[in-house]
Amino acid sequence: MIKAVVFDMDGLMFDTERLWVEEGYKLAIKLGYSIPKELFYETIGMKNEDASKIFSNNLGYNFPFITFRKLYHKVINLKLRFEKIKEKLGLKELLVYLKNNDYKIAIASSNKKERIYLYLKSANINPDFFDVIVSGDDVLNGKPNPEIFKLTCQKLNEKNSDILVLEDSLNGSLAAINSGCHLIIVPDIVKLPDFLYLLADKVENSLMDIISLLEKNKL
Repeated sequence: MIKAVVFDMDGLMFDTERLWVEEGYKLAIKLGYSIPKELFYETIGMKNEDASKIFSNNLGYNFPFITFRKLYHKVINLKLRFEKIKEKLGLKELLVYLKNNDYKIAIASSNKKERIYLYLKSANINPDFFDVIVSGDDVLNGKPNPEIFKLTCQKLNEKNSDILVLEDSLNGSLAAINSGCHLIIVPDIVKLPDFLYLLADKVENSLMDIISLLEKNKL
């Protein structure tokens, strides 16, 4: 029986993975680097430290990833001063449904905590709505390592088998599977490998679809 639902953030709650690819690619060009968009796709869902290794392995260890990431965040912060962050379809409807039906609700995101709160503020979502928020700052190992989901389960004080994780990325989905939680994949901009769909409990088109699944006890 599902007692708690854990949300990834980028690409699942908000349309931010598209920003990472599009704005990151444009910023790299301005800095004199031609970075394949596939490299951005590969690092979706990763902590900065893990993404840095991917970039270094492909672009050389002289690539200034830390500086690049800081500049990227400045670009996004400026963008969010004038534009509301774009929510994924059904986000607020699902959150309200979960709260009204006494599910525990959590966020488990590779983002730093301050960025999680920035996104929530932009979307006018009160952080207190969530029982637990776990960030990349709270774990040593980023996704696809299951540490972040195992820690979230501990903080929720529920068995992993009673927790549903909602994910969109390869790295996040693998982390959820290896944590022993249930997994529903809501794909975003990156095509996922077929084997992942076989390992997930369900694959849905939007967060809105999760409501009917929970109502019908399909998990």
